[in-house]
Amino acid sequence: MIGHRKRTSGGGGVSASSTSGGAAAAAASNASSVGPSAAVGDDHVALAKKYFASLNTATIRDEEDRLYSEILDIKWSPVGNRVAYSRHTKSLLVCDFSGASMNSFSKHHIIKNCHRDAIGSLSWDPNNDVTIATVGGDNLKIWNIETQKLTMEFPIKGNTKLVSYSPRGKYLSCISKLIDKESGSVTTHHLTVIDMESKDLKVVAEASFDYFIFSFVWANDDGSIVLGFSNGEVGIFKVNEELANGLENVYTFKASVSCINAMAFDPSGQYLIIGSHEGIVSVWSTASLSCVKTVALVDESVMAIDISGDGRYVAACFQGGAPTRIYELKTFTECFEVTNNKSSGYQIANIAFRGRQATFAYTSNNGELKLCFK
Repeated sequence: MIGHRKRTSGGGGVSASSTSGGAAAAAASNASSVGPSAAVGDDHVALAKKYFASLNTATIRDEEDRLYSEILDIKWSPVGNRVAYSRHTKSLLVCDFSGASMNSFSKHHIIKNCHRDAIGSLSWDPNNDVTIATVGGDNLKIWNIETQKLTMEFPIKGNTKLVSYSPRGKYLSCISKLIDKESGSVTTHHLTVIDMESKDLKVVAEASFDYFIFSFVWANDDGSIVLGFSNGEVGIFKVNEELANGLENVYTFKASVSCINAMAFDPSGQYLIIGSHEGIVSVWSTASLSCVKTVALVDESVMAIDISGDGRYVAACFQGGAPTRIYELKTFTECFEVTNNKSSGYQIANIAFRGRQATFAYTSNNGELKLCFK
């Protein structure tokens, strides 16, 4: 079991190299940015407020939203032509869009009973818009959206809860909960990393941790993974196959007095945005691993964070009745409130920006998928 070793030497931040390769790179080079024109200062914030207020909203209907089955996760494909989401009914749903506009909805894919439990986490292969990984209590599974077939399945220790490809798709990682058979209680959280480029798709890193993991994200260097723990610490680990467990503990720092619920890197890799249970969003420099801004948004837990593909806006979702807020990243000035994107009952608010565009999909209070588009 791994503890948290703080590195005492100076420097050593997370690499700030931007993501490249595969479909993600194609999206970055080919997709035009939709949003207010680039500007600085108060004028830019005013333009951003006007832009977000002008967005249109549409509802994507599916056969299961009438059952009031809450949406658990939302992810856009690398090129932004598909949005995947999961429902509490154990279904995986994917919407196709025929054009650049978000109102060009053309097709719905539905794969039912994907896992033993509801799908709590999704991750697209960054190199294509066909392959997606899911977890839902049992094994880690990979699906082909075109054929709606299971293509791979990996046995994982414990109950799977989170999944993520690395930025260029070399690694696929999973967080699971190890359960005591007698008491039924969670004993520890476990990380598994699979090398998707190896011939035998081997597990190259595997470790259990002293504290529970509520969020994790890959750094833009494609080989470092950042874990958010229940004690408010953030740990940076690097895949190193020369070590027994394949995981090098690079650095650990205290980011909050409460658990880390959400994290995201900006596209340039300069900042790590962290959301905590105490309702604080903090911005950390990856070069110095120092906090450069802390914002107490509302008196509710931050449950999800997403950053627009151009790196200009950050959205924060909350646990209670507060609506999701969109902020200009550099000043953290509020630009927009998504008024019906609130947590209520079993529905936890969630939001996902569409590639480099400042348009997005979000969950509504009544379990519907909403799209905001120009």
